[in-house]
Amino acid sequence: MDKIACVIEQSQEFRTRMMNFHEECHSEVHNPKEDMGIIMSRSGVETATAVNAKVIVTPTRSGNTARILSVFRPDEPILAVTTDKRSERFMQLYWGVNTCITPEVGDSDSMIRNTMKLVSETGAVSISDKIVLIAGLPLESPNMINTVRVVIIGTVLARSGAGGFANPDIIRAHGRIIHAATADEASKKIMSSGDGILICKEITEEYMPVLRMVKGIICEGVSVISEEKIRFINPNLVWLTRIRDAAKKLETGLTVTIDGKELLVYEGTI
Repeated sequence: MDKIACVIEQSQEFRTRMMNFHEECHSEVHNPKEDMGIIMSRSGVETATAVNAKVIVTPTRSGNTARILSVFRPDEPILAVTTDKRSERFMQLYWGVNTCITPEVGDSDSMIRNTMKLVSETGAVSISDKIVLIAGLPLESPNMINTVRVVIIGTVLARSGAGGFANPDIIRAHGRIIHAATADEASKKIMSSGDGILICKEITEEYMPVLRMVKGIICEGVSVISEEKIRFINPNLVWLTRIRDAAKKLETGLTVTIDGKELLVYEGTI
């Protein structure tokens, strides 16, 4: 059956029928105005075509969003990310839908961050590719689908004049931005919010205990501590220095990825 389907889907007759079916699915007859889920799904499919997206991504628990998107027969592949194994098995029967399992999270930002990370890891997209995210936000929203968002993989937010990494197998670090004017303030914020990407004015000796607690650090100035010492303090740390006005460019809570090899700060998780 798989071989037959693969051969048929490459034929011109199948492509013509899909185009006709695509137009029929987008007609008003199949799109009741009062159904928010259908309206947003159709908008998401149309947006994906308009921006030339590589993939349509939908975080879903029940699989219903993926089912609705499948009905519209988009040209782009659909990647459904779910925490439920039973839903994943059902979605594998939907036209054009690929599935991934992700751990349960408690907030929308973590869910989106995990979803984008999974998309990058599948190899379906690369730097500068566009993704259309279709979801119901926040997680407990009564509206099943209320958000259509275009995400550009690897949007560069800042460039560094210098930087590095302690472990050649870990050249990138991602997390939420944490601002701190002093080492004591940094330590308190990290203790309360968990590890992340710290922004500071200068890496001094006072920051040595802090370096052990973070995944990455962005410094507006320079590091007084030598690279050898930094590697000894935290063997998995990634750092960037000499990013002017980093505190103004990168707001608190923003999820970023820092690359110690390319010396770049990317938006989101990649």
